Amino acid sequence: MGYCVPAAIGAKFANPDRQVAAVVGDGAFLMTGMELLTAATHDLGVMVFVFHDGELRQISQFQSIPLNRKTCTVLNDFRVEGVADAVVAHFVAMENDAAIGGPSTRRWRYPRVEHWCALT
Repeated sequence: MGYCVPAAIGAKFANPDRQVAAVVGDGAFLMTGMELLTAATHDLGVMVFVFHDGELRQISQFQSIPLNRKTCTVLNDFRVEGVADAVVAHFVAMENDAAIGGPSTRRWRYPRVEHWCALT
């Protein structure tokens, strides 16, 4: 858990001329999302899609299936755009998957710009 954002940054360091996108849940993002400060500092241009469902879904699934209970998996609400502001990254809110063809997709033409998208 929490490996997606640092892995995307490492992939971009290893392949600076390739487009890199990460798809991460909000729980995993909360674990390592501030690593985007590294991406912004080095002007890497990593795009991160954060699925904001308000739960540690992997833990929740484990608890509910074999244990038949769920405890401590609900996350307090947080502003993904606030994290983007903190690391000086761009933020594009996306309400659903239909927005993928919108402004966020067009920004792929600029590989050195840091991008953020959040699907809620």
